[in-house]
Amino acid sequence: MSCAMDTANHRRATIVGSLGTIETQYLNHTSDDDQHPWGYLSSQLRVRKGVAFSIPFEEIHAPTGSGFKFAAESFAKVIADRDYAAIERAASASIDIAATLEAIAKSARTGRLVTLSS
Repeated sequence: MSCAMDTANHRRATIVGSLGTIETQYLNHTSDDDQHPWGYLSSQLRVRKGVAFSIPFEEIHAPTGSGFKFAAESFAKVIADRDYAAIERAASASIDIAATLEAIAKSARTGRLVTLSS
């Protein structure tokens, strides 16, 4: 697992579960045009609903544009709408992410399955 804002040595994820697979490339900015002047690429998200190799992946397309602009617009909308529930959901998601990362690290150190409480 790696994360960086200034490099792109590895920006892909494959998530495999008992009901299927998700493949994605982390793109901050997306474009419908492969010739975008700043090098934006098209969104890359594929989902396989099932575990058999014979099941084709479904391409999922996201809105194109600047990810930073999308984030700023979403934040502005939450503030303008006084959407306190959205703030609470974001805070809860951050805690869930931290707990998940902590469990992954513990599992890697101990070589054992770590179960998260709900």
